[in-house]
Amino acid sequence: MLLLLAEALHSCDVASALAALGSSSRLWTLVCEQQTHVEWTGMALHDLIQPSFSFLVGLAVPLSIASRLRKGDSRGAVMRHALWRSLILVLLGIVLRQFHQGRVDVTFEDTLTQIGLGYPALVALAWAKPRTQVAAVVVLLLGVWYAYVAFPLPGPQFDFAAVGVSQAFLAAHPLSGLAAHFQMNSNVGWAFDRTWLNLFPQTQPFRFNAGGYVTLSFVPTLATMALGLLACPVLTGEAPRAKRVTTLVVAGVACIAIGLALSASGLCPIVKRLWTPSFVLVSGGLCLLVLAACAVVADGGLTEGWTLPLRVVGANSLLAYLLAELISDPLWRRLARVLGRSAVSVAGSPYEPFVIGLVVMLLEWSVLFVLFRRRLFLRI
Repeated sequence: MLLLLAEALHSCDVASALAALGSSSRLWTLVCEQQTHVEWTGMALHDLIQPSFSFLVGLAVPLSIASRLRKGDSRGAVMRHALWRSLILVLLGIVLRQFHQGRVDVTFEDTLTQIGLGYPALVALAWAKPRTQVAAVVVLLLGVWYAYVAFPLPGPQFDFAAVGVSQAFLAAHPLSGLAAHFQMNSNVGWAFDRTWLNLFPQTQPFRFNAGGYVTLSFVPTLATMALGLLACPVLTGEAPRAKRVTTLVVAGVACIAIGLALSASGLCPIVKRLWTPSFVLVSGGLCLLVLAACAVVADGGLTEGWTLPLRVVGANSLLAYLLAELISDPLWRRLARVLGRSAVSVAGSPYEPFVIGLVVMLLEWSVLFVLFRRRLFLRI
């Protein structure tokens, strides 16, 4: 969530301004690249935000279930609450998309919607044994992969321009063989949405998503959440810290290795916007490694003090997400009008967006901090 809030820093604007002045910076270029989603294949740091959020949802589910059972809830009550939470998340994600699109269209690619669509199945899976959960992840990933590769490739007469895919894009992301089944707006997810989304009221018939996002990504997102589900008993178990951390590290490295091998072999490219199985494994593996590092820090008693900024954001992660999605850009534009000259005088013209972004982040974090001190958290 802190990385999401950091979009307000407008690092790419700084990099562009420096380049225009003839003093381009490798550091700012790198920061820009890592604060931007990759166009199609591959990954950047920014592409880990959504899988991290999804992974942590899975990690929290066993803890949530245990808490509700201690309060006397039955298994049926837990599942009914899961269905209610799912509905709220799906609807909230749909509403958020309206603000970004500027028109009233029903789509299902928002992070909250994707999590909500798979949440009931995740809670149901939480009651299963770890072996069954592992099998479920494997089946989900194999099923998604097969659905894509079994879908016919577009023929030579296919008009990519008509679905928002330029020749420059195809040249930048040449996919051949089985990997070609994962090309933008010519895959099974795109075909499904051409029927599915047009069942809902739209301002105009759905033909394609400009970013290549698809509704069916909720299925592999469920696999990402299930990886978090599997990590929970390891993290909270009674085994010695060294064994718990080692298990998380080994699992993380294994996931990354398999995902990279699938991508390198051409069987399944890493495409975050389709949430391909290789992306699930690589991003999930990185989540496991970060979780292992956090476990070392937490078990070492080193979380007080310096981790406060992170805990303030993490304790109200849903609200932080809503602030980033709804407040950051309007607040940045208003502050730019008010603080523009001051920011230029303090940091110089190229760094004006960054300074204003810092103010936006500080204001948003301050809101979260006040709520953190008062123990007020947005929950569903």
